[in-house]
Amino acid sequence: SLAKHKILELEIKRLLKAVVSQDIIYVVQNTSVVDTSDLQTALERTKECFENCIIKKETEYAKLWNDWYKKCDECKYDKILYDKAYKDMQQKIEQLQAQLGDLKGKCKDTSCVSDTQN
Repeated sequence: SLAKHKILELEIKRLLKAVVSQDIIYVVQNTSVVDTSDLQTALERTKECFENCIIKKETEYAKLWNDWYKKCDECKYDKILYDKAYKDMQQKIEQLQAQLGDLKGKCKDTSCVSDTQN
C-alpha cells in the first residue's frame, strides 16, 4: 500500500542519514588526518562512496517495487498467490533495510566503490 511504501521510504532516509553522520564523525576523529586537505579528500571519497552505494540501493528498490506491481497484477484473482507475493516483498524490503544499515561498514572497506559501480 502507499502508506507502507512511504514508511519504508522514510526509514531508508533515516538509515542513510545516520550512516552518513557516523562516517563523518569517524573521519573527523581519525588521528591520521593531519591537515584540512587530507580531511577534504577523505570526505570527498566518503561522499562518493555513499553516493554510489545509495544509487545502487535505490535501483534495487525501484526494481523491487516494479516486480511487486507486476506480481500483484498476475495474482490479483488468487488470494493465496497474492499473500505469498506480499510476504516475499516484505522479506526483500527487510533485506534491503539491512543492507542499507550495513552501508557504513562496506564504505569503510576499500572495495565499496568498485562493488557499487558494477
